[in-house]
Amino acid sequence: MKLSRKTINNKDYTYLDLTNAYDSSTLNNLSNESSYYTVNPQNRFLKMLISKGFVEEAPLTLLVASNIDKYVLPSGFYCRKAKESEIPVVTGIGEETYPEWLKHDASFYKKAIEEPNMDVFVVVDSKNKIAGKIIADCELGICKMRALGIKPEYRGYGLAKAIVSYLINSNNNIDEFSTLCMEDAIKFFKTLGFVEQNRFSHWVIFNKKQHEK
Repeated sequence: MKLSRKTINNKDYTYLDLTNAYDSSTLNNLSNESSYYTVNPQNRFLKMLISKGFVEEAPLTLLVASNIDKYVLPSGFYCRKAKESEIPVVTGIGEETYPEWLKHDASFYKKAIEEPNMDVFVVVDSKNKIAGKIIADCELGICKMRALGIKPEYRGYGLAKAIVSYLINSNNNIDEFSTLCMEDAIKFFKTLGFVEQNRFSHWVIFNKKQHEK
């Protein structure tokens, strides 16, 4: 069984590779001081994972697209890149349904703005108030879209479709766009032309002290 370290939203996890493992002995020696996660474990490991305190998070689905139709923003709205001073506003928009370990904090958005291959795009109204956001992580012809969110008071205007369309149609050097989304967002992305490629079942156990910070 392979063990590796990974940081998700500035929290450290040990990843357990249980997809092709034959030996479950590592599960008997987990530290109470660490947080662990695994993706798509073999069925024969599930009973032991549950006995160790792992819980299954909502599955995430990988959807991909090469291009989509253009969606025009409603009058008075436009898209642009976010500024560092706007990080407190964009943090958490639309993430109220995310599992705790997938929520993004302010430092994640700061990194996204600073990194050369990442950007945070926002959609704003006529008064320059932020209505929604999305993160683009683009490299080597592939763009991963993350953290799409629209404020509740701005929902129903087609802003989510428009900001995804803006991101895709303004990046002509990208061959493939992808996103990992939860069950309730699959239909939305499929209406845009995305197709389902894979589904991931996540099992997580937390070191409570670390995750209460």
